[in-house]
Amino acid sequence: MVGWLRTGFFVRIWDELEKKWEYIFLEEEETLPRYIFGQTDVDGYSFGAISAGSQSDFQQVKDLDMGDKHILQVLMGCRTACLFYVQHPSGKEIGGLDQRQRATPDWREMAYYDQHTSPFEAPSWGTELFCMKNIFPAINAFNPTITGRSLSPEVNFAGKMFAYMKITQDDHSEIWKDLERRRIPSRPIRFGGISTKGLGI
Repeated sequence: MVGWLRTGFFVRIWDELEKKWEYIFLEEEETLPRYIFGQTDVDGYSFGAISAGSQSDFQQVKDLDMGDKHILQVLMGCRTACLFYVQHPSGKEIGGLDQRQRATPDWREMAYYDQHTSPFEAPSWGTELFCMKNIFPAINAFNPTITGRSLSPEVNFAGKMFAYMKITQDDHSEIWKDLERRRIPSRPIRFGGISTKGLGI
């Protein structure tokens, strides 16, 4: 299911700890102002200039932490020839198996985004992310060039923010039952990928 969420939509979010779906109702919509991450220091995080064959640490994009009662839907556009690897949330790699070797100037893998798969000014739906309280991405940028040229990567986040209301069994029993039985349609969302803990990444 691809496309922008809208006010009046129901969303179901998988709770990995409880092994169950949680439901929210989108009440208000606000277009996200243009947000570019990479070269401006945000809470101590930025890519800076990356020399050929080198990579940055994973940089946390804390500005996408929306706090309580808001959910953010964003697409991610890439600038420069760098390859961008994403953890979402921080510490959980997405886009491929993180046990595999990362790209080098002579070898590439699938678990990255770049300016061809998701251009800076026209981000791809393949990069879609959802952010909530304490759930925001961390991004690693790798410079695969072999010419000795440094790159200054940037990421353009474009999207929408929504205020929401939780739909619980106690407070909204009939709606909750209909959501559970799929009588009321809802957009499914799952957070997290493969834990990088212990993998030396």
